[in-house]
Amino acid sequence: MYKPIIFLLSVPLYIAFTQCAYAASDGDVLWKSGFHFVVKYDQQDSGKLGKNDHPVELNDSTISNALDALRYEDKSLLTGKVEILPVFTANQVDILSKQLAKGLKEASPEQDIIFVLGNSGRKLLILEDNTFIAGRAFYKDERLNIILGDFDRGRNEAFEAIYDPSGNERIPYTFNYGFRTKTNTGFKSKIINVSGVLTKVVGNDVRQNWFVIDVN
Repeated sequence: MYKPIIFLLSVPLYIAFTQCAYAASDGDVLWKSGFHFVVKYDQQDSGKLGKNDHPVELNDSTISNALDALRYEDKSLLTGKVEILPVFTANQVDILSKQLAKGLKEASPEQDIIFVLGNSGRKLLILEDNTFIAGRAFYKDERLNIILGDFDRGRNEAFEAIYDPSGNERIPYTFNYGFRTKTNTGFKSKIINVSGVLTKVVGNDVRQNWFVIDVN
């Protein structure tokens, strides 16, 4: 006589468990290196365009090929020469593709994955600056979406030297991870046309920093 009661009480517990089984917590870290470089979960910056289609299983090799294909035109300030450059370096592609494939399997519909990655910036005469790239990623309408915020942002080495001459503490940078509802980015170039990749159009605004990628 007690078995039906136990079963009925078990149903909501089972439902609650299955709903929480895939959901990571905001702030959970997928990958980290040093003080600043990180890939982690974060709350959606805006729900105005709807929830994400998470969780989702994607192939890291397919993501890698898509990210590696992203190219843009860059005009040299010194020579005026136009170069075709990758949006992401090979190392950044390797990190992002693996962590996005892993992270999107556990993300909830209300979560994005945000990232800050580093790179050795392009050379100006004999100087070479370390740079940051930051953004957010999510899966929506059968496409991987990546929004860039900071792009080729140079490290403020003078500030770092004053704030922490020892180089042992975390320097309080505030990174721009990009936004769904506004263009506020260091990436203003037009990407080269490639099959399966579009730039997002929001209203009448073509968002050059928002890539919509077919990874299926």
